[in-house]
Amino acid sequence: MTRIIAFVQRKGGCGKTTSCLNLSGALAEEGRRVLLLDLDPQCSLSASVLNVRPGEHLLSSALIQATSLADLVRPSGLANINVIPADPDLARIELNMGLVAGRERLLRDRLRAERALLEGYDYVLLDAPPLLGFLTTNCLIAANSCILPLNPQDRSSRDALAETIASVRQVADESNYNLVIDGILLGQVKAHTSLGRKASAYMRRAWGSMVFETVIPDSIVVQEALNAHQPVTLFSKRSAPAIAYRKLCAAVLGREPRSSENVSTDVAS
Repeated sequence: MTRIIAFVQRKGGCGKTTSCLNLSGALAEEGRRVLLLDLDPQCSLSASVLNVRPGEHLLSSALIQATSLADLVRPSGLANINVIPADPDLARIELNMGLVAGRERLLRDRLRAERALLEGYDYVLLDAPPLLGFLTTNCLIAANSCILPLNPQDRSSRDALAETIASVRQVADESNYNLVIDGILLGQVKAHTSLGRKASAYMRRAWGSMVFETVIPDSIVVQEALNAHQPVTLFSKRSAPAIAYRKLCAAVLGREPRSSENVSTDVAS
């Protein structure tokens, strides 16, 4: 059965797109077939990172018309990983779909209609935009679970987390009863500094078991890998971030699904 994971965070610059790409690289190393679906109108994952651009058909059109998502799939140039690229017109959907019935379920309905497409992949990773709007809600309703990346040293990122989790809780309560939170992922962590250690410790006190045990260390090699259009697990296989993302992958592969009730009861208030 295909597992759909959304990467969600209200605050930009938290490593959401980077984490999505690097988890896909670790999953691909394990022989899992991965489809990356970029829902960010800024095209951060597809165009900016992977240098993959849409073909004849656009995701923005496919969400509201009968275009098959299978027609949008593009090769990433990476083994076991394909991409459905974003396009800037996705931003217009947010503005123009306010009165359309079922607007929050467009992505879920399109994916459900494409069983043959999903059967070709073990994982679909959704890169949501850094806003808690229509497109992010679509990601959460379509997903089985979500990962919440966070830079713990950034006060505004920490402050935004509660709002993000509240949105996840609302979707789970009202629209997607099976949605669970895989975990809060601490990234860009400067563990050699007092700020990095204190910020990480604060997050574990505040959110407990919701925080992944795995921490992604801050390293220039992550940016170098992005510049090379590769996951860090491929670009620098023995680096500390690559090892950390493999540990995250093992946690994702091995974690037993939690009931949707835990989305509400595990959230700190």
